[in-house]
Amino acid sequence: MAEIKDDHAARELQNLHHLGDVQLEVKVELGRKKMSLSAVRQLHQGDILVLDVLGENFGLALNNVAFALGEVVINSERKSLRLTRFQQQETGA
Repeated sequence: MAEIKDDHAARELQNLHHLGDVQLEVKVELGRKKMSLSAVRQLHQGDILVLDVLGENFGLALNNVAFALGEVVINSERKSLRLTRFQQQETGA
């Protein structure tokens, strides 16, 4: 029985192999803030916008779908995201 499952899994991977070149939009959300239109109109270059931070973990979305959480790290003087937890995806079963 395990061999049948392995064969099925191998066929599924083979069927999805061609999708490896599909481009996705990747976004990292550091936080959000609600502001009135009048407050937005008063913003100037150099102003600091204090965000309602989501916590120590920041959201990673692929094509606007929540995918994972991560923490910001400095890697060779570049800001990066270390993935800490993957989001559970709901199935449409």
